[in-house]
Amino acid sequence: MVLPHLVRNTFFQVFAKVVSVVGGITLTYVLGQRFGEEGFGVYTFVMSFVLFFGNLSDWGTPFITIREASKVEPSQRRKIFSTALVVRLFLGIVSVLLVNTLIRVNLSWSVFITPVSVASLVLVFLSLKTSFSVIFQTNIRFGQAAIV
Repeated sequence: MVLPHLVRNTFFQVFAKVVSVVGGITLTYVLGQRFGEEGFGVYTFVMSFVLFFGNLSDWGTPFITIREASKVEPSQRRKIFSTALVVRLFLGIVSVLLVNTLIRVNLSWSVFITPVSVASLVLVFLSLKTSFSVIFQTNIRFGQAAIV
């Protein structure tokens, strides 16, 4: 009965990717129309600047967590997942602080301080999302991972 499980997980992955691409294209169009060229440029700069630090809050922990959790019994995975969650949240908070510090260093970026400060909170939520995705991927629950 591996095949139905494989087909279902593949379907969820493809469906999630399609929704992500269509949603991204739609969001780009709507934001471009709503904000105009200058506003969309500000949005692009802010999100690019903030998400650049998403790598710091990630730091390869999903791959390490999945690898280590797949080596142990399912009953022992909780400790690995909780440790990874704490580490990822810590790195997310450090990233938020770093983003908010660096945006204030360059005086020509002063107009971006408020949007970057608000958008930087996405780094903590991104850490949570990835942490839950790791749990679902380790347990081969791609439907739940797609929902996250």
